[in-house]
Amino acid sequence: NLVHYFGVKHTVAHRALGDAISTAAVLENLLRVYAGFSNELKKELQSVASRGEFLWQQLLEVALEKKDLEQNDSLKSHANTSELKPLDLSTDLITIDSMPDDHEARIALGLKGKTTSAVLAVENSATVMKLWQDGLVHGVFRTDDTFSKSAFEKFLKSATTPEELRFCLKIIVWLHTNWQTEVVFDLNISFFGGQFRQFIVGGTPRISDSAVLCMDFVTLQTLTTAEKNIPDFKNRELVIADIQNFEKFMSTGFGTRLSWNGVLYTLKLIYNPETDFGNMDAKEDVMAALVSADLFFGLVYMLLHQTFPNNHYATVEELERSHNHILNRLQRAAENLREKILTVHNKVGSADLTRTLDFLQSFFTPAEGRVKWVSIDERNLSFADQPIDIAASVDKILQEFKGARFTDSFTASSLLSYLVDRLGLHTEISEFAKLSGVLLPLNLSVASSVNALTDAQLYEETISSPLPLVIIFPDLSSVKEFYNAHYPEIKEKAALFAQGYSGGGNKMFRNFSIKENSVLLVTADFMAKQNYKLSAQTLIFTALPSVEREHPYTSAVIKHWAHKHEDLISTFQLAKVTSALKKLKSNHKVAVKLYNFAKNNIFVDNTR
Repeated sequence: NLVHYFGVKHTVAHRALGDAISTAAVLENLLRVYAGFSNELKKELQSVASRGEFLWQQLLEVALEKKDLEQNDSLKSHANTSELKPLDLSTDLITIDSMPDDHEARIALGLKGKTTSAVLAVENSATVMKLWQDGLVHGVFRTDDTFSKSAFEKFLKSATTPEELRFCLKIIVWLHTNWQTEVVFDLNISFFGGQFRQFIVGGTPRISDSAVLCMDFVTLQTLTTAEKNIPDFKNRELVIADIQNFEKFMSTGFGTRLSWNGVLYTLKLIYNPETDFGNMDAKEDVMAALVSADLFFGLVYMLLHQTFPNNHYATVEELERSHNHILNRLQRAAENLREKILTVHNKVGSADLTRTLDFLQSFFTPAEGRVKWVSIDERNLSFADQPIDIAASVDKILQEFKGARFTDSFTASSLLSYLVDRLGLHTEISEFAKLSGVLLPLNLSVASSVNALTDAQLYEETISSPLPLVIIFPDLSSVKEFYNAHYPEIKEKAALFAQGYSGGGNKMFRNFSIKENSVLLVTADFMAKQNYKLSAQTLIFTALPSVEREHPYTSAVIKHWAHKHEDLISTFQLAKVTSALKKLKSNHKVAVKLYNFAKNNIFVDNTR
């Protein structure tokens, strides 16, 4: 990404000399960035750097002549607002967008043209930051994400170790050069510095009088249901972008899952024994909590794997009904882990630790109207606790506002009907009478077939389809099977990326976007989870995405809605298809090919 960003020629990749030369070129460009800093900033950085010993400090003394730098955005993430057409938000409960590219930006433009002020809620914080930087909204975030200048100044005074000082240097540069310093979302501390995040947040969120405030779903839920002294939204209208993702968030979002890896990650952000970085005052307590976490989750896995050797899931309800002795043992073990984590929390304080403590306290107690289960996975064992009926929680949010409306893009009338019922929105289904079948944007060319593709036929499609190409498989095993069978041949013709083989999702999406001759092999679920969108010429679904009918939550929801929605499995499959399609950048014509789709789910070109 840095090679691409700086426009460095790197024709011989993954060879020692070529990589070394490109690395030197990247370093030179980074030094030129530093050379462009103001004298005031350089002086402040040198003052902090002089308090420690850094192997690379001599690099800061290199003098380079001025030179214009290339700055390439591999994701083309910022919209040209002058060319955007505002979305005409109707008075209907749901507005369907026939041009989904820059969907949220066009909503914001539509809202800015209204006489009433509004709150725009979107799926994730990255979208909020993008809209804010484009000047379309004012971003609003939780206290846990808001920068605290006083907290940082206190940390800066006490910083002594090289790691603490290096983190301070990063923050100082950010404060001098970044377009905003209210919140820490675009302060990249995931690679280094995450363990110090707690020392720079806790500020008061700034609620401006901007015509359009914007927040992600987590912040929307937090500000309207949890935090004290919340802003008054009674005079603002709420517009929720993407009713489908909002339903998914309310069912499975913030606070509903706790994983083994997640608990370890949260503790290591405070102190990491592998690097010896972090809060040294909490070192011993974190070490004890890490050991306790491994013992606890190891015990959970051992007991449940022995009791349910052929199952992927175990519900708390089932444990209470048939294995109460195991449930009691797990409750005691959870309490022991809580005591260790509470000791850490009392020293450093952390919203994530608070959530972990609350989860451990309540999870092993059955609760009416909730589904609680353990995913028995030795690689990432996790607990989930989700409500069957979410209407009351949705209503608690909506009643804080003057009014509420929703938008969506790729969708289907049957899916909308289910979502309206699920969210408890009081409207007649006749509102969707004009929205028949599956609703796809006008710039997709769709071909659907009930026939399945053989492996040979799919390979032929792969090498003959216009690139970039995305192939969506029904499950991960199908991805791996096709990748292993055809990797060498495809690699000769294209840059090949595959789920499970090419690194993390967002990294994969970035690399796919950089190379024009890319092929991406993924599942619909994986595609829907990524923050970034893909620009593709062709998209192939090899079959309808799979749905686990026996999954504890899926089966509970189907049972709950059986009286009103007969074929929810098909609806859930459609939901996965549309979620994947929403990750397309389709500002040009995209060929979408659907194979092995049942006749009652055939997609057609939509002329609306």
